Amino acid sequence: MKRIILLLLLGLSASFSSVYAETIIIKNAKLFPSSDNAPATDIIIEDGEITKIGPNLKVPRNARVVDSTDQVVTSGFIQAGTNLGTMELWDRANADDSFATTSAFSAGVDISYALNRNSTLIPVARKGGVSHAVVMPGVGKTGASELSFGGLAAFINTGEGQDLLEQSKVAVILDFTKAKVQRGAAFLLLEDKLKAAQQSDAVSRDMQALHDVVAGKIPLVVVVHRASDIEALLKIVEPFDINLILYGAAEAWMVADQLAEAGTSVIVEAIENRPMDFNRIGATLENAAILDRAGVQIAIVAPYNGHDAQLLRYHAGIAVAHGLSAKSALKAVTSNPAKMFNMSGIGELAVGYKADILIWSGDPFQPLTKLNKMYIAGQEQSLVTRQDMLRDKYLKEVE
Repeated sequence: MKRIILLLLLGLSASFSSVYAETIIIKNAKLFPSSDNAPATDIIIEDGEITKIGPNLKVPRNARVVDSTDQVVTSGFIQAGTNLGTMELWDRANADDSFATTSAFSAGVDISYALNRNSTLIPVARKGGVSHAVVMPGVGKTGASELSFGGLAAFINTGEGQDLLEQSKVAVILDFTKAKVQRGAAFLLLEDKLKAAQQSDAVSRDMQALHDVVAGKIPLVVVVHRASDIEALLKIVEPFDINLILYGAAEAWMVADQLAEAGTSVIVEAIENRPMDFNRIGATLENAAILDRAGVQIAIVAPYNGHDAQLLRYHAGIAVAHGLSAKSALKAVTSNPAKMFNMSGIGELAVGYKADILIWSGDPFQPLTKLNKMYIAGQEQSLVTRQDMLRDKYLKEVE
């Protein structure tokens, strides 16, 4: 009996290995963005990586051919800020682990332990072309301490049959808009914590996380909107070796040149154009375009709620409609977020990169375009969600 089980396990292991070792050639696809008269492109995938790109490539022996004539290919999209995989319903028992409610930890909270690979929202995000996401704890939540540090973010993939977690502890998250104290005190508290982390032996988890920030090992992501707050933040972090990323930053366009000079990246909510509060009086749909023209590295993000990760491409399309080039918009949902969080080999259609590939019926930033096929690390992904199955079930019963 033991021998039979062992043989079955070996066979199962071999079948999984064969999936990842499969050689695929995508034929006659259009790179995005490109001109109408640009030649069709072939892409060869071997062992989960892109090994060749170019026109009229020879079909490798035993390769599976995917004809993509008149279809558009892009790299997989990266949702640069979300609670995907940690939340099913807001504030419901056992359904929202996207933030910590304890005063025992703040910056040191590790969201990777809360990830649920069986979340029903992951296939929904995948259907929208999202191959990867940065799961950020505590965004929009008031923490137990004076400064609302959410904790340590995690970089995940949405692949079916793959490990959900790609990298833990990729950034420390601070929602400055949820600080319990007024600005004059909040900035001083932040400065004191950074100085303490710089000098500390980092005994506690919180100090270790902040020590990695001031040592330049991982970025500090700060949720902030008001232009004056952004300017103050730049002054606070200037003496430290900190990789600063702004999240939201509705008024960042007002200080675009300063951000470019400081080398500060910005994660933009492209549909932010209403003064939701006094921090966002200057919000504009042209925020992304203005920052990009100034030379600021930007990422575009869909709303933080995991239910909305699937909408990422529409938000990129809105940015394009308000002045951002299609090329810059594509970078803002692929290569730029990968670079911001130091994830190498992800976010580009290039030799040596992971074969995270989307095949579209047309321009991916147009709402009527359909995602036809998706590959993550060279493995074709299902685009069927639980919602699709429920729809089909009840439509069949009605018929």
